[in-house]
Amino acid sequence: LARVAGHGWPWSLYAQESLVLLFACVALVPMLAQIVDRLRAARAVLGEIERGDLTRKVGGAAEGSTDELGYLGVSVNRTTAAIAEVIREIGKQAQGLATMARGLATAAQELQSSSQAISITTVQLSEGTERQRQLIGFGREDSEAASGLAATLHSRAREAEQKITD
Repeated sequence: LARVAGHGWPWSLYAQESLVLLFACVALVPMLAQIVDRLRAARAVLGEIERGDLTRKVGGAAEGSTDELGYLGVSVNRTTAAIAEVIREIGKQAQGLATMARGLATAAQELQSSSQAISITTVQLSEGTERQRQLIGFGREDSEAASGLAATLHSRAREAEQKITD
């Protein structure tokens, strides 16, 4: 219609443009299909990583792709490896903590045993101290009795001396 009105492109130019677009589509469709396939594969691997399988790798990165998807795969693989390393380190530290906890439990048992032994010794010392106090009391009574007896003997000796003198 534009040609009839006097402006516009000739039909041959339309045909050439259509052929160029057709060839571009023929060339781009397989490339786009390949990109979609790579994205689906990456999404599947990321799903498995999300479920906890940190051994999975994004395939495009291993093939050495130098496009953005390849760089993304390399980044995901490095991140997954770093997370796996952190988890391994946490596991080692957890084992160390478990060993330390067992050592603390053993030390606590030994401390409890020592405390019980000290308690028994303290009771025995307390009983011994009580016996010594009783013996000291008996000794004081005996000493007072001996002192009274000595005073009586002393007074009798004076009386005897007085009688002898008289």
